[in-house]
Amino acid sequence: MTEPTVEQGSMNMLHFHIGDMHFCVSLAQASRVLPLVALQQLPDAPDYIAGLMNLHGRSVPVVDLIYRLNLPYKRSYNTDACIILCQVDDKTVGLIADDVDHVGSADHAMVQLQSLFNCNTPPLLGLVESKLGMAAWLALEPILDFDFSLPDGHVADDYHQILSALSDQTP
Repeated sequence: MTEPTVEQGSMNMLHFHIGDMHFCVSLAQASRVLPLVALQQLPDAPDYIAGLMNLHGRSVPVVDLIYRLNLPYKRSYNTDACIILCQVDDKTVGLIADDVDHVGSADHAMVQLQSLFNCNTPPLLGLVESKLGMAAWLALEPILDFDFSLPDGHVADDYHQILSALSDQTP
Protein backbone atom coordinates (compact mmCIF):
# COMPACT_ATOMS: atom_id res chain seq x y z
CA MET A 1 0.00 0.00 0.00
CA THR A 2 1.34 3.44 -0.85
CA GLU A 3 0.52 6.72 0.80
CA PRO A 4 -3.01 7.90 -0.02
CA THR A 5 -3.21 10.89 -2.31
CA VAL A 6 -5.79 13.61 -2.53
CA GLU A 7 -6.65 12.69 -6.11
CA GLN A 8 -8.29 9.47 -4.88
CA GLY A 9 -11.41 11.49 -4.00
CA SER A 10 -13.21 11.25 -0.71
CA MET A 11 -11.62 9.21 2.05
CA ASN A 12 -12.28 8.59 5.72
CA MET A 13 -9.82 10.09 8.16
CA LEU A 14 -9.13 9.30 11.82
CA HIS A 15 -8.64 12.59 13.68
CA PHE A 16 -6.65 12.75 16.92
CA HIS A 17 -4.71 15.25 18.94
CA ILE A 18 -1.45 15.64 20.78
CA GLY A 19 -1.53 18.62 23.11
CA ASP A 20 -3.48 21.27 21.23
CA MET A 21 -2.27 20.12 17.81
CA HIS A 22 -4.71 18.16 15.63
CA PHE A 23 -3.60 15.43 13.24
CA CYS A 24 -5.28 12.88 11.02
CA VAL A 25 -4.39 9.68 9.20
CA SER A 26 -6.23 7.78 6.52
CA LEU A 27 -8.66 5.36 8.11
CA ALA A 28 -7.50 2.80 5.53
CA GLN A 29 -4.09 2.87 7.27
CA ALA A 30 -5.38 2.95 10.86
CA SER A 31 -6.56 -0.52 11.81
CA ARG A 32 -7.36 -0.12 15.52
CA VAL A 33 -7.26 2.22 18.48
CA LEU A 34 -6.01 0.58 21.66
CA PRO A 35 -5.59 1.87 25.20
CA LEU A 36 -2.04 2.83 26.09
CA VAL A 37 -0.35 -0.24 27.57
CA ALA A 38 2.98 -0.83 29.26
CA LEU A 39 5.69 -0.94 26.62
CA GLN A 40 8.91 -2.95 26.53
CA GLN A 41 11.77 -0.48 26.37
CA LEU A 42 14.48 -0.95 23.76
CA PRO A 43 18.07 -0.12 24.70
CA ASP A 44 19.79 2.40 22.40
CA ALA A 45 16.58 3.06 20.47
CA PRO A 46 15.93 6.60 19.21
CA ASP A 47 13.85 8.79 21.54
CA TYR A 48 10.82 8.56 19.26
CA ILE A 49 10.56 4.77 19.74
CA ALA A 50 8.51 4.60 22.95
CA GLY A 51 8.96 0.82 23.07
CA LEU A 52 7.42 -2.41 21.87
CA MET A 53 3.91 -3.56 22.59
CA ASN A 54 2.84 -7.19 22.60
CA LEU A 55 -0.04 -7.62 20.16
CA HIS A 56 -1.24 -11.23 20.22
CA GLY A 57 2.32 -12.51 20.69
CA ARG A 58 3.79 -10.19 18.06
CA SER A 59 6.10 -7.28 18.93
CA VAL A 60 4.92 -3.98 17.46
CA PRO A 61 7.05 -0.82 17.67
CA VAL A 62 5.28 2.21 19.12
CA VAL A 63 6.26 5.71 18.00
CA ASP A 64 5.80 8.79 20.14
CA LEU A 65 5.03 11.59 17.68
CA ILE A 66 6.09 14.24 20.19
CA TYR A 67 9.67 13.08 19.69
CA ARG A 68 9.37 11.93 16.06
CA LEU A 69 8.08 15.34 14.92
CA ASN A 70 9.93 17.31 17.61
CA LEU A 71 6.68 18.84 18.85
CA PRO A 72 6.84 21.55 21.52
CA TYR A 73 5.33 19.46 24.32
CA LYS A 74 6.59 17.61 27.33
CA ARG A 75 5.26 14.09 27.31
CA SER A 76 2.93 13.17 30.12
CA TYR A 77 0.45 10.40 29.50
CA ASN A 78 -3.12 10.82 30.71
CA THR A 79 -5.87 8.24 31.06
CA ASP A 80 -7.22 9.05 27.58
CA ALA A 81 -3.88 8.35 25.87
CA CYS A 82 -4.09 5.65 23.25
CA ILE A 83 -2.15 3.79 20.60
CA ILE A 84 -3.34 4.09 17.02
CA LEU A 85 -2.31 0.92 15.24
CA CYS A 86 -1.26 1.77 11.67
CA GLN A 87 -0.33 -0.37 8.69
CA VAL A 88 1.81 0.83 5.79
CA ASP A 89 2.96 -1.80 3.31
CA ASP A 90 4.17 -4.66 5.49
CA LYS A 91 4.89 -2.48 8.55
CA THR A 92 2.60 -2.40 11.57
CA VAL A 93 3.39 0.39 14.00
CA GLY A 94 1.58 2.10 16.86
CA LEU A 95 1.35 5.87 17.26
CA ILE A 96 0.78 7.40 20.68
CA ALA A 97 -1.95 10.04 20.74
CA ASP A 98 -3.43 11.99 23.64
CA ASP A 99 -6.91 11.01 22.44
CA VAL A 100 -8.90 10.22 19.29
CA ASP A 101 -11.30 13.00 18.36
CA HIS A 102 -13.50 11.61 15.59
CA VAL A 103 -13.71 9.95 12.20
CA GLY A 104 -14.48 12.28 9.34
CA SER A 105 -14.29 12.29 5.58
CA ALA A 106 -12.11 14.47 3.42
CA ASP A 107 -12.20 15.15 -0.28
CA HIS A 108 -10.02 17.16 -2.62
CA ALA A 109 -11.74 20.44 -1.76
CA MET A 110 -11.03 19.97 1.95
CA VAL A 111 -7.24 19.46 1.65
CA GLN A 112 -5.36 22.73 1.82
CA LEU A 113 -1.77 23.81 1.19
CA GLN A 114 -0.86 20.51 -0.43
CA SER A 115 1.65 22.27 -2.70
CA LEU A 116 3.82 23.07 0.35
CA PHE A 117 4.37 19.38 0.98
CA ASN A 118 6.26 18.56 -2.18
CA CYS A 119 9.56 17.06 -1.00
CA ASN A 120 10.31 13.39 -1.74
CA THR A 121 9.16 12.14 1.65
CA PRO A 122 6.98 14.83 3.22
CA PRO A 123 5.92 14.28 6.83
CA LEU A 124 2.57 15.89 5.98
CA LEU A 125 0.30 15.54 2.96
CA GLY A 126 -1.73 18.70 3.59
CA LEU A 127 -4.11 20.30 6.03
CA VAL A 128 -7.63 18.95 6.38
CA GLU A 129 -10.64 20.82 7.72
CA SER A 130 -12.40 19.11 10.59
CA LYS A 131 -15.07 20.03 13.09
CA LEU A 132 -12.29 20.91 15.55
CA GLY A 133 -10.33 23.14 13.14
CA MET A 134 -7.45 22.31 10.84
CA ALA A 135 -5.72 18.93 11.17
CA ALA A 136 -2.30 18.05 9.77
CA TRP A 137 -2.64 14.97 7.55
CA LEU A 138 0.29 12.74 8.47
CA ALA A 139 2.24 10.95 5.75
CA LEU A 140 2.88 7.67 7.53
CA GLU A 141 5.55 6.28 5.20
CA PRO A 142 8.33 8.71 6.21
CA ILE A 143 7.20 8.78 9.85
CA LEU A 144 7.34 5.01 10.09
CA ASP A 145 10.60 4.74 8.14
CA PHE A 146 13.08 3.69 10.79
CA ASP A 147 16.33 4.25 8.94
CA PHE A 148 18.81 4.33 11.79
CA SER A 149 21.57 5.50 9.44
CA LEU A 150 19.86 8.91 9.26
CA PRO A 151 19.91 11.40 12.11
CA ASP A 152 16.89 11.10 14.41
CA GLY A 153 15.62 14.53 13.43
CA HIS A 154 15.40 14.14 9.64
CA VAL A 155 11.58 13.89 9.58
CA ALA A 156 11.23 16.53 12.29
CA ASP A 157 13.49 18.90 10.33
CA ASP A 158 11.30 18.51 7.22
CA TYR A 159 8.18 19.05 9.34
CA HIS A 160 9.55 22.24 10.90
CA GLN A 161 10.65 23.62 7.52
CA ILE A 162 7.09 23.16 6.29
CA LEU A 163 5.58 24.81 9.39
CA SER A 164 8.01 27.70 8.97
CA ALA A 165 6.89 28.12 5.35
CA LEU A 166 3.26 28.09 6.52
CA SER A 167 3.84 30.82 9.08
CA ASP A 168 5.66 32.93 6.46
CA GLN A 169 2.52 32.83 4.27
CA THR A 170 0.11 34.11 6.91
CA PRO A 171 -0.88 37.76 6.40
